[in-house]
Amino acid sequence: DETVVDADGDGVTQCFDCDDTNSAIYPGNIEICDGIDNNCDGNIDEGFDQDGDGFTTCQGDCDDSDASINPNATEICDGIDNNCDGNIDEGFDQDG
Repeated sequence: DETVVDADGDGVTQCFDCDDTNSAIYPGNIEICDGIDNNCDGNIDEGFDQDGDGFTTCQGDCDDSDASINPNATEICDGIDNNCDGNIDEGFDQDG
């Protein structure tokens, strides 16, 4: 007789749970913006990347309405923090 185990107590057994060590991760769970695949569908934070640049607010996207602004962007001299590091136009001569 095989024993069915639910190690994390989330109500989903190890046979169907993609991470039976974390009770916040199981099929059918609500996806939240936390860098984790909460619902076991193979996607992380789906529905939270509003501009389609591959970065969510939880992943450091400081302007999720503009795909050219994200943590992987190259900083350009335009008065905007393009790479979301908290600095504007760093590396450029500001006084001409």
